[in-house]
Amino acid sequence: MLDNVLSLFGLGQSALPAQEDFRRRHVRYSGLDAEVVIGKHTYAVHDWDLNGIAFETTPDNSLDAGTEVQMSITFKLPHETIIIEQQACIFRIARRGVSVAMFTSMHAGIRRQFERVLDSLYTQKFLESQVA
Repeated sequence: MLDNVLSLFGLGQSALPAQEDFRRRHVRYSGLDAEVVIGKHTYAVHDWDLNGIAFETTPDNSLDAGTEVQMSITFKLPHETIIIEQQACIFRIARRGVSVAMFTSMHAGIRRQFERVLDSLYTQKFLESQVA
């Protein structure tokens, strides 16, 4: 009965991807001083992982879901600033709040830059745990 009702709204079992498709493949990281620049607009980073990035948008942003963009992501770390140039596809737009972009193919050099950010993050967390 429930399947019949769901199918009326296009939500039957065949309309939804398998549950494993909704699982994150990587841990999300937040709390870093980071920003993303797309075109002439700069947005604060909400969180990110090795597959994509979520950033805070404004109601007047000029982004459209499905659009491929070139972005510059700046991570301001305690001892260095890492700037990563990466292609992404806008996945979801929220007129108020947070928009999400999924990274397109990432070559080894870019992946190493993201790993440097992670190394710095892990080192910082470890040092903070030793002081407390």
